[in-house]
Amino acid sequence: MEQIDYKKRLKHLFAPSTKQVETVDVPKMNFLMVDGAGDPNTSQ
Repeated sequence: MEQIDYKKRLKHLFAPSTKQVETVDVPKMNFLMVDGAGDPNTSQ
């Protein structure tokens, strides 16, 4: 599986200017989220 480093590829999104206000267009991306409950160290 290919790993993508978004901090390097989309540097303009992760390091905006500190001297002026900018509007950025964030491209559409896919994400995976795992939702759960309980302490993972003690629950089975």
